[in-house]
Amino acid sequence: MEAGQPSPLPPSAPTPPVFPPSTDPLLAIFQAKLKADVPVPIAGVQTLLHVMSNSPAVTIMGIQNDLQEATKKLIDYERQMSGGRASISFRAGVELFFRYATRNNDDVPDFKALNQLFIARGNRFVANALKSRVVIAELGHNFVQDGMVILTHGRSEVVTGVLTRAVQSNKNFTVMVTEGRPEGSGFRAAERLTEVGIPVTVILDSAAVYFMERVDIVLFGAEGVVESGG
Repeated sequence: MEAGQPSPLPPSAPTPPVFPPSTDPLLAIFQAKLKADVPVPIAGVQTLLHVMSNSPAVTIMGIQNDLQEATKKLIDYERQMSGGRASISFRAGVELFFRYATRNNDDVPDFKALNQLFIARGNRFVANALKSRVVIAELGHNFVQDGMVILTHGRSEVVTGVLTRAVQSNKNFTVMVTEGRPEGSGFRAAERLTEVGIPVTVILDSAAVYFMERVDIVLFGAEGVVESGG
């Protein structure tokens, strides 16, 4: 695919698995979030919020058990979607939400009030996660300068946001994106970038080293961030 030309998926591009609508109410909610283009980890968290809001449990342990069961089901389903490999970002997102939202508060003795507090924490968790993408785009696009050749790997919505914001700032640059096998996420990233007017070239994953001497900056999305910041 030549830079500056449209980037439709070629016949050799891997096709991600497509799952029929689920009859499981929990997975149906998760699928609906994904169809609305909600990021996969956030879709998982929003599904868990639905569980918290509709759980018949009358104790904190009951809520936690419902969340643990739903979390396991979502992780298993996401692993199927990913061809047998649950993504680090998805697991980290739902597990971090579980720990964050269900922190005990001894000063809230009433169960209903405490569950509402858990739900409010969850909604705040989602809002902060979505807001962070906007903040990263606003800060990150300053690293992109006119004439740069940028290398990225596969598809990252955060990287797409940074590059889109850079284009909106009237910067001219080109992007090389690796295929992102086995799912071929790089082809879908190329489509998104081309839609906003960015010249894109898709390269083989194994060709990144060959093209590196032409590259000015490399932008990757983080699958997970540990407590130390790494």
